Amino acid sequence: MNATGLVMIAGTLLLSVYMLLAKRSRFLPALPLGWLILYFSVRAIYQFVGHLPFVSEFDRWIGVGFSTILSWAAVRLTFALLVELPLKKWKEIEIPNITKDFILLICYAILFFIVLRTRGDVNLAGLITTSAALTVVIGLAAQTTLGNFFSGLVLQMEHPFSIGDWITYNSHTGRVIGITWKSTRIVTRDNVLIYLPNNELSNGILINYAKPDRRSVGRLDIGLEYGAPPDKVREALLDVLKQHPRILSTPRPQIRLTRFDDSSINYEIRFWYNNYLHLPQIKADINDQLWYVLRRHGINIPFPIRDTQHAHIERRYKVQARKRLSSQIEKMLDNVPLFEALPASDRKKIAEKATIQDYGAGERIVHQDAPGDSLYIILSGACGVLLEKKGRGTQKVATIRKGDFFGELSLLTGEVRSATVKAVEGATVARVDKTLFSTFLGSNPEICDKLGAVMVQRQQDLSRQANQTQAQLTNQVNMISRIKTFFGI
Repeated sequence: MNATGLVMIAGTLLLSVYMLLAKRSRFLPALPLGWLILYFSVRAIYQFVGHLPFVSEFDRWIGVGFSTILSWAAVRLTFALLVELPLKKWKEIEIPNITKDFILLICYAILFFIVLRTRGDVNLAGLITTSAALTVVIGLAAQTTLGNFFSGLVLQMEHPFSIGDWITYNSHTGRVIGITWKSTRIVTRDNVLIYLPNNELSNGILINYAKPDRRSVGRLDIGLEYGAPPDKVREALLDVLKQHPRILSTPRPQIRLTRFDDSSINYEIRFWYNNYLHLPQIKADINDQLWYVLRRHGINIPFPIRDTQHAHIERRYKVQARKRLSSQIEKMLDNVPLFEALPASDRKKIAEKATIQDYGAGERIVHQDAPGDSLYIILSGACGVLLEKKGRGTQKVATIRKGDFFGELSLLTGEVRSATVKAVEGATVARVDKTLFSTFLGSNPEICDKLGAVMVQRQQDLSRQANQTQAQLTNQVNMISRIKTFFGI
């Protein structure tokens, strides 16, 4: 074997190794080297068989083949380096296969005719005449395929969608992953691949969820009881939308009263989001949290059933259930240092009148820096305590569970919330607010002195700072003064 053969074999091996490495490494660009590998491979084979008599008879046409393959390899590599890679790297645009193939096909055809004329000394006039007749025959036999091909070109010129867009055609909805000569491929949310013929797409009604931009409007309809004032409903529903991380704050969500039905007032919930892929999950999250927020606000969802109840039995059952829950809350109050200053009879009354609220996973109970006047005791579930620091995002500092409490400083002094508390899983809490607590302080003003001492001691324990006696007395006086001012005593 001569030196040329060794060079061709070495070139084939090096290019093949590069292609394998490029598939596994994100640092090496994936280059179209197939034509170049083919050129080196056939040249290497020719070094072995080129001296044979039956091969040497076709030297001229073998040279035409070599020149054609090499010219095609040069065009393919040039197109990748100058067009495909820059668009993909800098503008994140991927050229559809049909556009790329059409451009390359024209280039290949032109180069083929040039090589035939220069290296093969072929009369192009006769070849073109024969090719025209052959083209007519092929065109008649492949009308559907050609129709899809030209429809694909029309789609590329009009550009109604791009790769990555979510579209709907007839009953099919999916993300565009490729445009070929014959069809456009989409993948549904169920990971099902669907082929849509290009000629049907170009003639049908197409919905693109990424145009004019990727923001879209989501809608949910809900029917609520007549007894709930629209302003109260609107406030409750908007609170759910504001907490969802994938719902945009601008444009603002809207709650529209759409109609009055026989048994309900119907509302339309409208919100904006960025990615059509997330819409089903966003709706599911909203529906989950709506159950909790409507329950907390005492708003019922009417449903068409016929139910026969004995009212006195139902009332008796609710009273007994509330007594059991009040007993549970009373035991928990015994473990809250803040309520140690209250007599047992007052703790029992607080347990009986505390508001019970349910929260779904991810729902915010209190927000950092928001005004507050209530304390919460966790009856079941778990909650996360989050601190929001400027420039550092949100940090989870603790998880509190059944029997734990938070918000005592806000209850006594009206201080803004020092942290955000969210339900980690479904949580039930007992809420003691200023209105309820003031009934006990109003009749027993001396309790303020005990509460002030308890609060100062609790703050010192939490911060683990040992203050001097005089400083402790000063803090206690200040705390008592703040409590009395907040409750108007």
